[in-house]
Amino acid sequence: MNYQSLSKKRLIKELERLKERNNILEEVNSLHKRNEDLMKQLDDLRARDALLEDVLSNISMYITQIDGEGIIAQSTGLGLSRFGLRNNQLSGKNIYKKYPELAKYFDKAYKGEFVEFINKNKLEDKVWHFKNWIFPARDPKKGLINIAFDITELREKELELYKKKNIEKITQELDRSNQELEQYAFVVSHDLRSPLNSLSALIEIIALKLDNNELQEDFDMIKGVIKRMNDLINGFLDYARLSNQKLEVEEIDCNQLIEDIKTDLIEAISNKHVRIEYDDLPVIKANNAQIHQLFQNLIGNAVKFNSSKSPWVRISADQQHQDWIFAIQDNGIGIEASNTEKIFKIHQRLSNGKKYNGTGIGLSTCKKIVENHGGEIWVNSKPGEGSIFYFTIPISAQRKFK
Repeated sequence: MNYQSLSKKRLIKELERLKERNNILEEVNSLHKRNEDLMKQLDDLRARDALLEDVLSNISMYITQIDGEGIIAQSTGLGLSRFGLRNNQLSGKNIYKKYPELAKYFDKAYKGEFVEFINKNKLEDKVWHFKNWIFPARDPKKGLINIAFDITELREKELELYKKKNIEKITQELDRSNQELEQYAFVVSHDLRSPLNSLSALIEIIALKLDNNELQEDFDMIKGVIKRMNDLINGFLDYARLSNQKLEVEEIDCNQLIEDIKTDLIEAISNKHVRIEYDDLPVIKANNAQIHQLFQNLIGNAVKFNSSKSPWVRISADQQHQDWIFAIQDNGIGIEASNTEKIFKIHQRLSNGKKYNGTGIGLSTCKKIVENHGGEIWVNSKPGEGSIFYFTIPISAQRKFK
């Protein structure tokens, strides 16, 4: 027997076996590496899925997959709650039957177009707006993908901006209208005053020519009527100007203001021996001309409508929150409770015209001035016990007035 030949055969067989084993090991290593790659891809997919889930759970949006027959395969996202829906609640529903008003958009998408549109839904007194994009999925078998983002806040801001611009436009038109109204009021008042002045001059001439004491009382009455008409025209003109007057504010010492008004009203105050009292009043930021008119009207009324033997007027001010609250109190004739709002309306006079002259515009003017400064005005009063007129002036910068 040839032992050398046998050893050679065994060696070849062993080498073949080792080679086969090596191939198996290489295949195992390859499979192991491929498994590691697949696991890594799976981890990546899980991470992406978790990220997508996190996005869909925290951002007001939703994603819907619709198959080739218009059936909703799946839908998920926080945005669905704006429609009162849960994740996948619409699964299995036909999109054309569920939302027939959107059919035209899906038809275009099925034809391969990229479609965008806005839909809205009212839920619990709030209207939600969503911007939608519909497009064919990469895999034709998966039909369409619909992605929608909540744009409600953006639409609300756009609406707010539109309203602001619209208000600005209306304000400009109102300014122009007020200017035209003021010009018209000035022309009308001038045209009305002209014949009154001529009539007054004519009465003076007739009175001098006749020199009749018996007719003098009648002439005086006519002149009084003419003066009241002039005062009424001036009052209306001043009131009209308040609606279009630019409100330029400055610091005003109210203590000095009262002293100035006492000088302006010195004749009326002296004739009735009225005692004017006031506390240490504040310095305010306001329009000087308007505030002067406001105080003068209120103090003038307190003096005029007072038949007390010892008349007095007291002015005070208290700070409350962001306002100065002024009070002008008197011991005059007072006002019925049913008339405390009526008196602030234009041309509303409650007193006997023969005893107390006036136009019925003074308190309307006061109300307008206070409102121009962002405040309020009201009165507490009882007949025979006097009145307290209150008004507020903000401590901070006044309302912007055109």
